[in-house]
Amino acid sequence: MTYNLRTSSLVGPHLDAALVKRGAATFGTTQRKQDRLNRFIEVEKRDDATRQVLREVIAEEQQKVQTRNRSRVLQLLSAYLGY
Repeated sequence: MTYNLRTSSLVGPHLDAALVKRGAATFGTTQRKQDRLNRFIEVEKRDDATRQVLREVIAEEQQKVQTRNRSRVLQLLSAYLGY
């Protein structure tokens, strides 16, 4: 189970752990560390959105290929059967 906590509610070792998880530095004031974590989270969100768009484009292209393949099979069957 995960909780969607605001990064401003993270302090001390929890904040440091969240930064370490992302490979970020853990020095500075709490506010600077929270800001740093927020930047990492924003990049992660952007990357997730980009990956989702890419998945959708790939799925659409795969569907187009399958449709063309089915059409081609039907054409070949029609030609073979003389329809």
